[in-house]
Amino acid sequence: MPVVEQKAVIQVPVPVVMQALNDVEAIPTWATVAGTIDKVTGSGPGMTYRWQYTINQHNFSGQSEVIEQT
Repeated sequence: MPVVEQKAVIQVPVPVVMQALNDVEAIPTWATVAGTIDKVTGSGPGMTYRWQYTINQHNFSGQSEVIEQT
């Protein structure tokens, strides 16, 4: 399975960031892509979910698992 790592610097307290990242079903409300997230299981490391995004006229779908949060 491919592993995607992302890094961002956000000037807010860590608990606020972690709360937003763990509320994966809300990501389409603030991300720059249209899409849906469902089948969320767990929270934090070990959480899995299914996603579908549309960027321009291209549809992407897949399943993600949170391996680590630092």
